Formats: sequence, structure tokens, C-alpha cells
Amino acid sequence: MIIKYISHGKHVTGGYMHEKFLFETLTEYYKCNKKECNPVEKRNWEFFEGFRAHLILLFWAFKEAHADINLTVSRLALPVIIRNLFNTSKTLVVLHNYDPHDGKNISLKMYYFLLFTLLKFAPKSKVAVITVARYWENYFKIKKGVSSVFLFPNFFDSKQYVQYLLVQKNKTIYMGQYSLKNDKKIFELAKQLHQLGYSCYFSTNNKNAAKVETAYSIEFFDKFEDYLKKMASCRYTLALTVINEGWNRVAHESLLMGTQVIGYDHGGLGELLKGSNALIAQNINEVYDLIKNDVNNRINKNFLMQYEKVQSIKFIEPIVKFLNEK
Repeated sequence: MIIKYISHGKHVTGGYMHEKFLFETLTEYYKCNKKECNPVEKRNWEFFEGFRAHLILLFWAFKEAHADINLTVSRLALPVIIRNLFNTSKTLVVLHNYDPHDGKNISLKMYYFLLFTLLKFAPKSKVAVITVARYWENYFKIKKGVSSVFLFPNFFDSKQYVQYLLVQKNKTIYMGQYSLKNDKKIFELAKQLHQLGYSCYFSTNNKNAAKVETAYSIEFFDKFEDYLKKMASCRYTLALTVINEGWNRVAHESLLMGTQVIGYDHGGLGELLKGSNALIAQNINEVYDLIKNDVNNRINKNFLMQYEKVQSIKFIEPIVKFLNEK
């Protein structure tokens, strides 16, 4: 039996880390149950821009989708599903989130229209969606009419993070990842916090994007440990994305290290914020007031422990049951 993970992207992202762990957990489950399987990872490590480039990417995904189990991402799912509709193979589509108002162009809107139509009417024994939060599990079932939807959250090894729990908090604010998904007013907030005496920084996984401005810096970390140490020393981490997020790996990591998070109640991020007893704001002004007044809640560690890597077995079993059904 061949299990193939088909994805694309130029950088290692939180989404990739989630998908990779899902792929590894699925493979390990079969091996532990003495099921012979051959795991294959195919990732196109390129940045694709433009209609023609994306057509080439979709054709590449179609060509690669010939395994018994094809695990893929939303932007490649359409050709993978189509290739395997009339054979014995099964397709798992990882959908971290979906926001129709996040600025998609016309061709991408059409792509997702076709994808969700296919997901709705494809045989429920052939194709399943895997998502990261209860919010999205309900959304894809109820709003999009997808029959087979499974929850497989982001999982963490807390031992990697709790060693930084006692790091002294400095007058530093981690503004989150540098991204177009952030509230556009976040740079104005950085200026206001700078005037209050805070040091503000964003992180990036693109080394060429690193720079230093008057009110903030954009930092690239060569080592994951350095990234964690700095975040652990911050007074707050901000999660101010304007789209409905899947989860927010950065926010979760911050909470594990005892750095309080202030964020917007959007999508799965809102689920994380409310469950962990983090701070929720409606706009930039409320974020500023929370920081200025030094507001802090006791982090709900019991909630975070639900997402330990050892808990993943409970979530992989229903997926395996779906895959084993004829």
C-alpha cells in the first residue's frame, strides 16, 4: 500500500508542519498495526505565480496522484480527487480554513467553487476532508455540505516549550508573523507601542524580508531555539489576522511558554483564544488598551494539554477507519 503526501510551497510553514505530522502519524499507525505501507512525500518546493504557473502545478499534482492513499492540500485537491474518483484509491484533503472574503482572485474563487462542489457530491467513502479545529469541522459539514470531515488538530510536544516558561519577560511585543493576513493597522499599533517604550518585532521565514524600521523590526531566525527564546521573553504575542484562521501555531507556541496572546476571535484562532483563556480584542484600539493597562489572564494549561502529540492517536483512528472501509 502506498501513502503519498502531495503538497507545494517554498517555505516551511505551520500548515506544512501540521500536514507532515499527519502524514507521519498515519504511516506510523499502519506500521504499528503490521500493515505493510510505503510512505512517499512529494512536495514541489517552488513559488507559483500567475494562471499558467498554477495550471502547471495542478497538472503536476494530477500526475503524482496515483497512490492507494493520496493526502493532499486544498490548492492541489481538485486534480487529485478527479484522478481517483473511479478507482479503488482514496483521497484525504487537508483544509486548514476557508474564507471567501480574503481577497481571492476570480480564477481562485472558481477553483474553490469547483472543489467544494466536488467534495459535496463525491462518494463519501472516496474523499474526506481533514481540518484543524471544531469550528472548521462544523463549517465544512454544515456550510459546505461535505459528508466526510475529520478533525486532526495541530499537535505539540510541550517539553520543547516548557523549558522556557521561567524566562524573564521583557518590554517586548511579538507582533506575530509578517503577513498580508494581518490587520493593516498593525504598523500604526507598532508606532504607538514604540512610543510607550516597547520593542516590537515580527518574524518571517523569508530571509530576504528581514529589516529594521524605527518602530519595529522583521526578524529571521536561523535556529528554532532562538525564535522560541525571544518569544518566551515577550510580554505579549499578537495574533491580529483579519481572515478566519485555521488555528494559529504561533499563538499556541506562545501560550505553551507562558507568553500571553492577544488576538481576534476569527475562525479556529477564536477557539484557541477562548479555550486557553487568552485575551480577545475587537480592534487595534482594544489591543493597545490591553497592553497599556498590562492586562493578563491565567493561561488554561489543561486546554493546551489536549493538543499534546501523544493525543494524536485518538484523532488518527477515525481517519484510518474511513480509509479501511470498502
